[in-house]
Amino acid sequence: MRFLRLHGPSRKVIVYAMTCAAVDHLAAVLPRLPQLATAGVRLRALHGRMKQAAREATLEAFRALPAGVLLCTDLAARGLDIPDVHWILQLDPPQDPAAFVHRVGRTARMGRSGQALVYLTAAEEPYVEFLRLRKVRRRGGRGGEGEGRGVVSFKTQ
Repeated sequence: MRFLRLHGPSRKVIVYAMTCAAVDHLAAVLPRLPQLATAGVRLRALHGRMKQAAREATLEAFRALPAGVLLCTDLAARGLDIPDVHWILQLDPPQDPAAFVHRVGRTARMGRSGQALVYLTAAEEPYVEFLRLRKVRRRGGRGGEGEGRGVVSFKTQ
């Protein structure tokens, strides 16, 4: 929540969750949090259980925003042109490790730089080795934004 409060009002952020239900839950709960509401964070949700017209409207609304947060599943990891995305926040690493690179690819487009943050449990630490093998540069270290979760930051170019 702190991350969204800091970056959501002034930057475009895409937040990936593992399931449609998780996206729906975040979209229902986050707007009710006074910390985000008073910060002016604009939230949009996008996932595969939405009707095509609703997905297209959500995507167009997010593209038109100067800043805001798109809560989504891997539906938004490939094939979508969303300009000026500054941050990718991954609440869970994707089940298919190759999808990590596609998720991160939503930022750092057309010669721009961007940043990605992924939350990992201790059991998910081998994921860092996968990313190293894929030559994804790690920036920063581990932190404590949530109990039992480490934060690993990656810079993309």
